[in-house]
Amino acid sequence: MNLINERNNSTSINETTYLISPVTTDSNTPSNYIITKTINDIKWGKYQTYLFYLCGMGWMADNLWMQVLAVCLPSIQQEFKLSNTYSAIATISMMCGMLFGSLLWGFI
Repeated sequence: MNLINERNNSTSINETTYLISPVTTDSNTPSNYIITKTINDIKWGKYQTYLFYLCGMGWMADNLWMQVLAVCLPSIQQEFKLSNTYSAIATISMMCGMLFGSLLWGFI
């Protein structure tokens, strides 16, 4: 395990960044250090906090649909006397909808 100790003198406080097995670029500067330095230069602000919560809500919504289907589908199957085929079609249609929706929103 390679540990590299780099000093960041761009701020008033000397920060130490440790990189584990860095990937090097052509100029022999670890690319992980470049990304870490850029993030440290940008700082954490209101926009990053908003984006963090927005991504968390999207992740929660994706997982919530899976949980709702898993909890409700057996009751719906029993109530309407559906066969296992229709239950599987409901699950497959939700998965296909999530797949095509993610592809669509990925391009938008």
